Amino acid sequence: MNDDNKQDFKKNFSNSFVWFLMAAFLMALMVQNFLDTKVAKVSFSYQLENLVNLDLIQPEDSRKVAIKDPLVTFSGKFRERKTDEGKKRFKYIELLNENHQLSAEKETIEGELKGLHGKVHDSSAWFLLLSGTPLPKNGYVIVDDFYSNPDQDYSVIVSKLPDKKIDNLVDLQNEFHSLNAKSSVDSVKSFGDSLSSLIRNFRSPLLGIGNETMKQSLRGIEREVDKVNEATKATNIQRLQVYEHSIDKLQGVVTQLNKTENHVRLSQLRSVRNYKSSIDEYSQVNAKLDENDVQLDRAQASVNHVIWFFDNKELSTKALGKQDSEAFHHWFLNAKEEWDN
Repeated sequence: MNDDNKQDFKKNFSNSFVWFLMAAFLMALMVQNFLDTKVAKVSFSYQLENLVNLDLIQPEDSRKVAIKDPLVTFSGKFRERKTDEGKKRFKYIELLNENHQLSAEKETIEGELKGLHGKVHDSSAWFLLLSGTPLPKNGYVIVDDFYSNPDQDYSVIVSKLPDKKIDNLVDLQNEFHSLNAKSSVDSVKSFGDSLSSLIRNFRSPLLGIGNETMKQSLRGIEREVDKVNEATKATNIQRLQVYEHSIDKLQGVVTQLNKTENHVRLSQLRSVRNYKSSIDEYSQVNAKLDENDVQLDRAQASVNHVIWFFDNKELSTKALGKQDSEAFHHWFLNAKEEWDN
């Protein structure tokens, strides 16, 4: 009797264990299937617009049910993989967004160039006044027309100088040659004051020298001149020696500034350097925009048949390209998020 009970117990336990294993296996399959299934919650209409626009869902499995105005529930099934059609559509809106960004960047740089053009002209005119450089008949060229294009002239030429009476290097050089050890102390000291004033003007923000080596040289010249000017016991010879040395150094600064490099003069001035940098940046953006235009035309041709859902409106491909760039950018970011996910 006891043996029979033991055999029945073993038989029931064995059958129960088999059923338990089968149930566990089926449960594991269901969980695995659930985990492999792509599930997304669509809470806003723009999300659904992007899913349709980029061909990410299967149209035959899509359902919309109106609960109450204006609420609608949506159910659908994602495609197994991104389609070639979806890739063409995303490529187009990606290039269109890039086109908007480059066009905006180009417009910004154009505005900056207009402002910098005036600053270059003003600082260059100030240089001509301080150095005493005569104005050529056809004007003093800072940036020639090498960087210009048929649509825009980026050359900078100073054709007229402001009517200002200030000490300049040429005048002081001529005055220095009239001084000697026998000149009056007052005339030598007066010259020293004029020279000191000229050096300060060379260091002023109106000229705006940006080269650090040149700035340090000017600081050194100013210290030497100020020191001898303040020395009550300095002789005319001592003063004139310092002044001559300082004038030679100033002439070296003027000569270096006046050099033409890459079709640009006064490239050591901050205004000129910034202007040249903006021209280079403008050229790079222009080149990128030209390349983008070619790619965009090709991409547009492949999606001209598409009706796009944009901000609760149905638009043709041509009409989509004319939407406000800022609104389109926000719309594109949402589309990109759905595409990447």
